[in-house]
Amino acid sequence: MLVVVQTTRGGRLNLQVRHTNGALDLLALATRDLRPGFRYVIGVIPRAGLKTIGDQELPAVPEGK
Repeated sequence: MLVVVQTTRGGRLNLQVRHTNGALDLLALATRDLRPGFRYVIGVIPRAGLKTIGDQELPAVPEGK
């Protein structure tokens, strides 16, 4: 599994995940209205079949993990 976290001080936060042909693309959108504290969103994504995140290759998973 792969866990992604995005934070903001804005009032709202959205995380969009697109997984196609081994490529994972993430887009986090936040509003510009700054508020006290922070907001967060957590995404849990199966790592099986993933080759890249954005344009960067993922390192190999160690044996037995």
